[in-house]
Amino acid sequence: MASIVVLTMVALVMSMSDVAAQPFLDVYLQSLQPASRGSRFSVIEEEQELHLTGKKLNVRQTYNAHGKILYELGKNSRGGRSSETKWEYTSSGKLLKRTGERYVNVVGWTTEVVEFHYNDSSEHLEGIVHTVGDGFSQRADVRCDSTGMPVEAKVYNTKGTLINIERVIRIPASNCIRVTRHTPSGLFSGSYNYPIDPKEPVPTNNLKREFNEYGDVVLEALEGKLKLNQAYYYEYEYDSQGNWTTRHTYSCSIAQGNKPRNKKLEYTVVRKITY
Repeated sequence: MASIVVLTMVALVMSMSDVAAQPFLDVYLQSLQPASRGSRFSVIEEEQELHLTGKKLNVRQTYNAHGKILYELGKNSRGGRSSETKWEYTSSGKLLKRTGERYVNVVGWTTEVVEFHYNDSSEHLEGIVHTVGDGFSQRADVRCDSTGMPVEAKVYNTKGTLINIERVIRIPASNCIRVTRHTPSGLFSGSYNYPIDPKEPVPTNNLKREFNEYGDVVLEALEGKLKLNQAYYYEYEYDSQGNWTTRHTYSCSIAQGNKPRNKKLEYTVVRKITY
C-alpha cells in the first residue's frame, strides 16, 4: 500500500508558471535527474484537477528505452488538445531541445522552445536559448568544469544585455547542487537547491527550493515581490518503487514555527505508471 507522506515544509509562493520562477539552468539540471527511482518508465497517464475551478486535464507521457521523456500530450475535459511537448536528445543522450505548445485564452496557441548547445569536442554545455512565441527571448552563455558540470551561466535578454549571472556549487557532503542568482553588479538575488543523488534528501534550508526524502520538490518560492505568510503545502503518495502516484497541493498561511494553517486544496494530480 502506498504510504502518504505529509510534508510540513512551507515557503513564500508565487506562480510556478512564471519563467523567472527557476534558474535559467533549471531545465538542463532537471534533465540530469533520472525520471524513475525504480524500473524505467514506459508511459505515465495523469489526471489533473484544479479544485478552484473544477477544471480537469488528462496528460499522457511517453518515454524512450533509456527512460527519458520523449513526448507529452495534454487534453482538456472535453478531450481536446490543450498542450503538447516534445523532447529531443543527442546521440549520447544529452537534452538537445524541448518544444512545447500550450493554448492560452485570448492569446491562442503559444510555442515555447528551449535549445541547448554543446561544445563539439568536449560535449560540454556552452549555451542555452529560450524563446516564447515571437516576443520573449533570452539566452545564456554557460561555462563548465572539467567534468561537464555547469559552474556559471550569464543570461542575456533579446537586446543582448546581461540581466543575470547564475553560479553553480556542488556540496557532496550535503547531497546538494546549489545555484545562486546574482544581478550584473554582483548582488545576490536568489538561490535554489538540487539533489546530487535524487534518492537522498537535500538538507532543509531557506533557499527557496527544497526536497523531501524521496527527492521530490516540497516547496518552491521566488525572490522579489513575495506575499508574506503565504505558502504551498504538499502531500504525496508513493508506489513500491518510490515514484509518486498522487500529489496534493494546498495553499496555506504560515503560523509560528513554520506550521501550516488554513490549508485549502487547490490542485491534485493522480498518476498511473507503466514500467
